[in-house]
Amino acid sequence: MVYRVSPVLFGESAGATLALSAAQYLRDQNQDQLAGLVLFYNNAGGFKPNARAYSQWVWKQYLGPHLATDDPQAVPLLGDLSRLPPVWIGVGEDDPLMTDSKKLAELLKVHGQDPILRVYQALPHGFLMWTGSLQPAFNALQESVEAIKVMHESKNT
Repeated sequence: MVYRVSPVLFGESAGATLALSAAQYLRDQNQDQLAGLVLFYNNAGGFKPNARAYSQWVWKQYLGPHLATDDPQAVPLLGDLSRLPPVWIGVGEDDPLMTDSKKLAELLKVHGQDPILRVYQALPHGFLMWTGSLQPAFNALQESVEAIKVMHESKNT
């Protein structure tokens, strides 16, 4: 017997932004095999002139010399957010990317999606790196794993 398991794209920060962009691209190519998206503290809103210098530098490297800040392939919140697989979003309440995470959830709702947005008290950006020593971070990771299981069950039944 052959079992087909649909993938879930998982990412943190820039990785979450890339996962969202990939899901949009796959949808546009009529590739609907994704079971879902698990996005921790996404940066899908694009370049922020008031961000810290390192964050601005990273965006400039990503966008290239022309700073294509209006390109929906680079800035997924500017793109079409309809017909995506289920989306689970996790972010710490002390994360500077809280705005992008909330905005993504709002825009997904506008496009008929029912995303899950989990805000974790007193956790900063990048908190998953502390899952081995910080119980709330471990709990957030565990919750995302449970969401992945539900996504798989829903897609593969």
